[in-house]
Amino acid sequence: MVCNTCNARIRGNPPISCLLTLGTAIASQSTNTRIHWSTGRKTPPAREEALAEDLFSPGWMTRFRDAWNREPELVETLARIGFDSVIGYGFRGETSPRGILIVKNGIVEVARAYDGEPLDWDLRADRETWLDWFRSPPGMISIGMAFTASRLQFVVGDYAAMIKDPLMAAPFMKSFAVMARV
Repeated sequence: MVCNTCNARIRGNPPISCLLTLGTAIASQSTNTRIHWSTGRKTPPAREEALAEDLFSPGWMTRFRDAWNREPELVETLARIGFDSVIGYGFRGETSPRGILIVKNGIVEVARAYDGEPLDWDLRADRETWLDWFRSPPGMISIGMAFTASRLQFVVGDYAAMIKDPLMAAPFMKSFAVMARV
């Protein structure tokens, strides 16, 4: 096997350099199946294609809501600061986000398709960037680089202010790991 991040040959456990990127995925050279090194779960190409089609659909947003609400690091941290927001998720280049979460005191109360409501946050990236992050949730540096390179766009919301506040930044980063479990 070869690490997707550093192209190192893997036999057994991945080398330390591969562990530096949490959730590094490893691709088998003999098949097109991706294997997550920490779980050993295989993600066949057909599953990724289905995910790409389903991404930010009402059903996907409902599963994201359920995963979010089961994650104490998100709910409890955001409840402490009384976090209420309407968060949109979608693709760069589209006029509006595809799906939204309505969060009240850290808990997602509504997850559905976007219907023109005002947003507090609107996150956009291209489909392949989202899929990459679902395969291997990004760290703070990866998100910062994506924002700087406009691979991640905040159509609405202040990324710079959010990332400087630990009570906002930690749950923001955790949300990507939760998305990857959907």
